[in-house]
Amino acid sequence: MAEAAVTFLLENLQQLVADQLSLISGAQNELEQLQNELDLMKSFLEDSASKRVKSELFKTLEKQIRDIVYTAEDTIDTCVSQAAAGWFKRNLNPNRLSLAKEVQSLREEKVKPAFEDARMKFATLQIADAPPLQDTSDPRKISLTAEKKIVGLDDEADKIIKYLNEDSKELEVISIIGMPGLGKTTLALKIYRDPRIQYEFPTIIWVYVSEEYNKKDIFLTILKKFTQQDMSRKSEEELAQQVKGYLSTGKFLIIMDDVWTVDAWDQIEAAMPKSNRYGKILITSRYENVAWRANRDRLPHRLRFLNQDESWELLQLEVFGKEGVCPPELEITGKLIAEQCDGLPLAIVVIGGILVDKLSSVTDTKMEWKKVSDSVQTYISNDDKNKRMENIISLSYNKLPYELRDCFLYLGMFPEDYEIPAWKLIRLWIAEGFVKQKPGKSLEDIAEENLKELVNRNLVMVDKMKPEGEVKTCHVHDMIREFCKREAALKNQNLFEEIKMSTDGVSESNISEMQKFRRLCVHSYVVDFFLKRPKAPKVRSFWCFSKADITLALEHSIYH
Repeated sequence: MAEAAVTFLLENLQQLVADQLSLISGAQNELEQLQNELDLMKSFLEDSASKRVKSELFKTLEKQIRDIVYTAEDTIDTCVSQAAAGWFKRNLNPNRLSLAKEVQSLREEKVKPAFEDARMKFATLQIADAPPLQDTSDPRKISLTAEKKIVGLDDEADKIIKYLNEDSKELEVISIIGMPGLGKTTLALKIYRDPRIQYEFPTIIWVYVSEEYNKKDIFLTILKKFTQQDMSRKSEEELAQQVKGYLSTGKFLIIMDDVWTVDAWDQIEAAMPKSNRYGKILITSRYENVAWRANRDRLPHRLRFLNQDESWELLQLEVFGKEGVCPPELEITGKLIAEQCDGLPLAIVVIGGILVDKLSSVTDTKMEWKKVSDSVQTYISNDDKNKRMENIISLSYNKLPYELRDCFLYLGMFPEDYEIPAWKLIRLWIAEGFVKQKPGKSLEDIAEENLKELVNRNLVMVDKMKPEGEVKTCHVHDMIREFCKREAALKNQNLFEEIKMSTDGVSESNISEMQKFRRLCVHSYVVDFFLKRPKAPKVRSFWCFSKADITLALEHSIYH
């Protein structure tokens, strides 16, 4: 959001004026005036956020302000870096930028006109009648989210456990299929932890496949269960033979979570020992053709939607916790909201994250819940359940405080089902300027509160907790991740750009568009990306999530 960009530039200007006087000689007055104008702009944005301005016009104004701030940041950095290069470069480069002149030009031609335009248009906007945003972070809530809340899956789990315990003539594959957000992974996790399964199978392995699967990583995950030997240098073919060898005897269960394509299954299946009749594989997929390819002789288990009673039970669990009880005055509205979620567990969980934030007196809470119910009805007026789920996530996003929105959208940068270390996420948010300073608190404390708030709203899932009850690692559901990516790219927000390279080294993203992005993340073999010699002069953050080991001799460096 624009406010974060303005705040970040302000802090950098303050540090520049205080610590680098030698580099800004002659420009101090212009920089201080720019600081004053940015302070006014920041106050304007904060006031708009506190009044919940939701107009499309305001979003356009925000983008204009943010783009101007980015231009100012780039210009100042260029001038300062030239000044830092030394006096001899001044003689070599007579066209060297003058910081004072550039800042003056920025102020007069862009900053001032943009601010005046924003103030005039702001006066015409309809301000939503809503109270100022409150700090709703409650550390007591977070302990409830560390464990999966499972409702209505006992009969489903019993049925699949029965299948897994049946005798077979060869390696047996059982599939769970269903739309995103229906609880396939949750059901598989329930089965994985069931004492009957733990007793029956001496070897149980969980493998997350995903759309962006890596065959080598899948094989290495399986092999870790059998050997401590480092096999990362072996080829995929060698690893496949090792996997087949270890699995050829003995009783085992492998859970392959989130298999997207028939091709992915075919590549995995090639390493499976079909002759071992004691082995079982449980796969989850949103696609029926994957299930039929894995086993033509057994009907895939199609996960059902929650019924109304189960939906209401899950919603109560999300809002009031295991020991809490819903006040009778809220039951009618609460049950209506649960019914509106159409039996989708993820939808109920996300809506629960909104409702838990509305708890106050019974009378006030009842009014707030009625507003949420009306909003849900508006957002889910679509026959496509996938689209309904997207709309519910959008509703939850629109209920977020402004200072949390960039923090939330930033999560779309990470790969699917990536386990994010909380300490790293907190430092990234701070470094990117997304964390707003508050009196009496450190930036780290505020960032931790932001993370807790996203967890409390069920937009972030906790993977591991520290002994003292803090989040250690976390992730986001793949539908929420996709929403973050779409929203970050919406109307040229340019929050970040994900770069993917296909298997033949061709970019699936428009590399020519990278000129305007400030954050890039590469989700493929990074050398293929660099070999394209991309130009991205405005990039401030670069992230590579390639899993492949890379060793480049200096003589082979493309920049040598």
